[in-house]
Formats: sequence, C-alpha cells, structure tokens
Amino acid sequence: MRAATSAAGCRLAFGAALVFASARLAATDAAALELSIPEIEIPAGATVETPVKSADARGLAALQMSVRFDGAAFEVGGVRAGPALSNALVDFRAGSGVCKVAVAGSQPIAEDGDLLMIAFRRKGGSTAGSVVDLADAQAWTADGEAMTVATRSGAIAALAARPGSGSR
Repeated sequence: MRAATSAAGCRLAFGAALVFASARLAATDAAALELSIPEIEIPAGATVETPVKSADARGLAALQMSVRFDGAAFEVGGVRAGPALSNALVDFRAGSGVCKVAVAGSQPIAEDGDLLMIAFRRKGGSTAGSVVDLADAQAWTADGEAMTVATRSGAIAALAARPGSGSR
C-alpha cells in the first residue's frame, strides 16, 4: 500500500488509517482546537451521556485522544458522534480507567458544538467521584495539517441514592 500525501489521499475512503498516516507527515499547525468535557452527576448504577465540546474546530477532519477517569468507580459504555460531527467514523476502545477514541471524517467540521457523546456508567457500590481528563489529543485538517489542541478536564460526581429511589 502506498501512502498518499495529497489532500485527496487524506479523504476517508474505507478507513481511518490513511488519514492518520498522511496527516502525520504535515509539520505545521493549521489552527487551534479546544476540547472540553463538562462536570456531570451520576446516580449509583446509572448511565449518563456527556458531550465532548469543541471550540475553533473549523476544518477538523481527524482526531485521536484518550479519555481518562477512575476505572474503579466508572466505565465507558459507548462513544458516538455528537451533533457537530457528521459524516464521520467514530471508533473507541474502552478499558479500565481509559477510553481511546479515534474520529475520521469525510468532510471537515463546519461548526463548533458537541463533537462526541460519551456514555459513562457509575459502577454499583461506588461512592467516589472522578476527574475526567482528555489526554494525548491530536487533530488534523483534511489537508493533513496538524492542529494545535488544548483540552479542559471535567469531573463526574457520584450522587447519593435518594430514599425510596430503588437505586443500589
């Protein structure tokens, strides 16, 4: 397989590998991108979906990052594209305390907003909260130019069960 370095070679055809291989060849930063995750509250045993918000995301075509959290108290049940992300492949691998996420789009992002939606589940019996870090984030434009990425951490608070709620 030959690696293409042109803009056409960076378009998503049948997989994200070509996007990431081509984009890593670019040495200049094209734009600044900010990713953040808000603070959320999760009752015992519940699953809550929270957004990864983007700012200055115009032109974003590919992204990879790690989401880090307390794996003893919470787990990731899924990651999907948010309203700001269309025509993109979203892949994730969740483990204890970390979830690796990769995004590759056939069209660059046109507006800011909720880029991804992550479903966190609070494990039964857990009473601890957790910081949620967006780490190791790398992003590229459709032309394969690296984007500067800044991240802001969020947090998960463990809500106490209300009397008579039936939560475990």
